[in-house]
Amino acid sequence: MKTKDEYATLAAYYEMVIGPFLMPLRREIVRIAMRHRFTNILDLCCGTGRQCIMLDAAGFRVAGVDNSPSMLGEALAGSPPSIEYFLEDASALHFDDSSFECVILCFALHEKTKTVRDEVMKEAKRVLTAAGRLITVDYAVPQGFLEICIALPAAGVERIAGHEHYAAYRDFMRCGALDAVLSEHGLAIEQKTRFLWGTAALVVSTKRKHSITR
Repeated sequence: MKTKDEYATLAAYYEMVIGPFLMPLRREIVRIAMRHRFTNILDLCCGTGRQCIMLDAAGFRVAGVDNSPSMLGEALAGSPPSIEYFLEDASALHFDDSSFECVILCFALHEKTKTVRDEVMKEAKRVLTAAGRLITVDYAVPQGFLEICIALPAAGVERIAGHEHYAAYRDFMRCGALDAVLSEHGLAIEQKTRFLWGTAALVVSTKRKHSITR
């Protein structure tokens, strides 16, 4: 587990600065959860817990995991007691196998090295039930000139986040971004929607072999 809290400074301002851009994605995740009627949901790298709060309000049993004490502090301050939060590394979870019908990873993969990304994905699959859904949101490979232009400011933000963060982001994009990660881990895409002017994708996938892409 990391000892440095990379979000110590940003945590208090995260929802003010980043939250408005993520709200359409968060609403779509709630709609997906309602459509599938999940029994329980795990939000990995849950940050300020806003997604957990929205899912809890919709009637779902939800837990959140993050390794940033500052982010979890924000989450706990704004959450009802029905939501459980755990301060731990997403690459080494304490949950039993097949514990959740849905696992969420929102903008949590691009900032990690490939080694850590792979471990997080393995853990997400491990705690997911056989028929469960993994919901991932992260950067997608730009398609066309307009999306390339729009992606440039995002790359600038990732550079500001620090050398290690930016290096992981560049590797993530160079390797094929979110689609490549899901393919490498043998996940079948059930739903894919582009967000944030095409720079990001929300993907619902399963551990099953069939694929229903739209």
